[in-house]
Amino acid sequence: MTNQQELISLFESLIQRNESETIDFKVEAYNLSIKEKQVDLVKDIICMYNTPRKEDAHIILGVKEYTDRPKDIRGIDLSTTNRKDLDQSSMQSAFQREDLEIEPFLRFRVSTLQYKSKTFAIITIPVNRKVGPCKVLKSNYPKLKTYRDKLYFRRVTDNDLTRSVEEVCDIMYWFQDGSTQPPVSLQEESQWDSFLEASFISDVSGFELSRKYILVTSPLRNDNIKNLSVLGEIPAILVLDFDPESDVSGLLYEVKGRLKRSLHIVAKKDRPTINPENATYWFFVRGLEGRKGTVEIGNYKKWKKSYGGEISEQLRNFAEAISPTPITCIVLWYHDDSQLNFHLKQVLNSIEQAFEDAVNFVIATKYPGEIQEIKNEVDVEIINIAIHQLCSGLDVISSSKRIVESNEYFLPSSSHAPIRITSEDRKWLEEELEIVHLNVGTTAPDLNEDPDLNERIGRRFLRGAEITWHELSLHVDVNREKTDKIKRQVETELTRRRA
Repeated sequence: MTNQQELISLFESLIQRNESETIDFKVEAYNLSIKEKQVDLVKDIICMYNTPRKEDAHIILGVKEYTDRPKDIRGIDLSTTNRKDLDQSSMQSAFQREDLEIEPFLRFRVSTLQYKSKTFAIITIPVNRKVGPCKVLKSNYPKLKTYRDKLYFRRVTDNDLTRSVEEVCDIMYWFQDGSTQPPVSLQEESQWDSFLEASFISDVSGFELSRKYILVTSPLRNDNIKNLSVLGEIPAILVLDFDPESDVSGLLYEVKGRLKRSLHIVAKKDRPTINPENATYWFFVRGLEGRKGTVEIGNYKKWKKSYGGEISEQLRNFAEAISPTPITCIVLWYHDDSQLNFHLKQVLNSIEQAFEDAVNFVIATKYPGEIQEIKNEVDVEIINIAIHQLCSGLDVISSSKRIVESNEYFLPSSSHAPIRITSEDRKWLEEELEIVHLNVGTTAPDLNEDPDLNERIGRRFLRGAEITWHELSLHVDVNREKTDKIKRQVETELTRRRA
């Protein structure tokens, strides 16, 4: 394979992806005869270089990305572009200006290619964890300032400055350790707790009864996902499902046995009588396989033409039936087809138009970078959590309302969602380990086995004895983590009420 063929293959793979931390599309080349455009180039490359990642970053010249339609693969206009502006040495010279000092000196590659009789360029910024991060030591340009305690990096699709010490530490840690995962001490509040808070779910009492829930879901399959059926515990009045085969091999097939409400299948042109208290309406937003004339799985433009008005009308009907009850819209987005993100944005916009200020959105996904741009149009909270951890956590909450077997253990996951450990797993784990599980100490010790524990719980600890797991679970010692969480929850509720 020739170098040009390799470039074409790389180019074709890049234009299939959306802008992200590692990909940026520019419709025009940098005009290096203008100082400000040189600074734009320098800033773009610095931000890519400093961003923690597992792959090379690329800036593609000659491509225009849109949020609501396919990319424009138009090519670089050579009639208005100086060919020297596409030369690597010319771009490197932008970093060697007298009024600009960058450290360390950055290395990158510039490649030009012909694709369908058009000219394009790819600037590749390789992963280099040995040298960095890159800092601006001197600059006279407002676009690229010198900061002692901040770093330039790429925040999803935008160039930005770090906003906290934690973000600076994450970047420094990546360069030093070569990992994209910061140490536990630098992580933000657990993704599981964030999901519970945004979704108005109590880890004790479950879903908030004073609210109504809408569920939006990408196609989901039970591929090694334990407890997928627990999603049927979500008391959704309305489900908007992107899977035309959900009833035979997808989420609906999995949850049918656990739905707490009567089920109504809704396809295109159906107009059901809405019972907001005791029914779940499962609306197939790309059609239902087997229902003639309803399936539309083509591109976004065709789908919007077929379903845009249909979805808006259905949502208006539900809004009339539910209003003025507050709504929480939970989105489960675990599909790797980025083209469906346009569909999702259209659906969320329609929900927001129908329910206005009464609705709040939370998206659970493993692709936060891919859907970050939705936040530009809809006020959503994006939670980065694996689907199996989400299901496990919801299963534990559901189980908390029932009697839990004494030989069951729950362990925290990377997102802090509890994972159930069966008695079989427990046996071989305990051959080598003492398991400090989440439910340790939740039952009182057997006083017949240890008469010394007959004293009032907590008294021996206060007199200097070692605290027991049961006393820890009762918070006999000082609470260290409750106040901030309660304060944030109260402030959030007050803000929503004022709004």
